[in-house]
Amino acid sequence: LIFSRRVLITTRDGAPCLLFRIGNRRCNLLLQPDIRVGLNVPRNTKEGETYIERKDIDVVVPGAISAACTIAHYITEGSPLAGLTAATLDPDVTLSVVLSAY
Repeated sequence: LIFSRRVLITTRDGAPCLLFRIGNRRCNLLLQPDIRVGLNVPRNTKEGETYIERKDIDVVVPGAISAACTIAHYITEGSPLAGLTAATLDPDVTLSVVLSAY
């Protein structure tokens, strides 16, 4: 499997949405995929400790993946991305993606 290196924040069906792609280079059918996405945010405590806080992101999961698939996260009020802009987003924030399927 390969994952896009960049994400896109755009509008889909009139709602703000984060999109990224997953590619299955074998082109075999992956059934009932379970995709878990986390927003990894660097944090510093008052005491000077640095750690990564992971916030789960809900995504729309397809029923199957064969070649390439676009994964979407709709940015709602409860989303960890709500209210963030390119100017306010920490450049060290990353996404982690875990995919399991049959």
